[in-house]
Amino acid sequence: MNGSLIFGGLGGGAEDTNFCIAKAFEGALKSIIEADDGLCTENFLTLVAEAAHKSGVLDRLLEVQKLDDVDIEGAIHAYYDITRQQCMVCTELNEDQTKIYAPLHSASLDESLRIVKDYLIAATVKDCSLMICFRPSKKGDSGSLSNNVYLESTKQTFDFKVGSALHF
Repeated sequence: MNGSLIFGGLGGGAEDTNFCIAKAFEGALKSIIEADDGLCTENFLTLVAEAAHKSGVLDRLLEVQKLDDVDIEGAIHAYYDITRQQCMVCTELNEDQTKIYAPLHSASLDESLRIVKDYLIAATVKDCSLMICFRPSKKGDSGSLSNNVYLESTKQTFDFKVGSALHF
């Protein structure tokens, strides 16, 4: 079943899930998650949360997002310095405001390149989708303990993989 039909696609969210879609999703999960009627979706959400937490993917994404230490308001000044153009932002500021950005304009070329690069990387990672794939673990398959989640309510273990997709 296509998860974007249930939880939204690239538009940033889904409309309210209607009863027919919710029932179809629950039915599709029933073949994988051994839970009572109406509890498969709840258990699936638990799996997603546990896999995201255990994989550390959200922490890694946050670390990359934190590369941007000056935001666009600072990165634009470094950009103008790299391109050796007059800073159009500073031409519209008063003298006190211009002093705030003076350290950015006095940075070395390498530092200005780092500022712009880090800003662009962080901004790109802020628009990212995660894909989490699950499969029930086979009985007796010890596999990698770091890439599986035990669902206490159903006494099932699921292997998972987490990936991300950046949107350009």
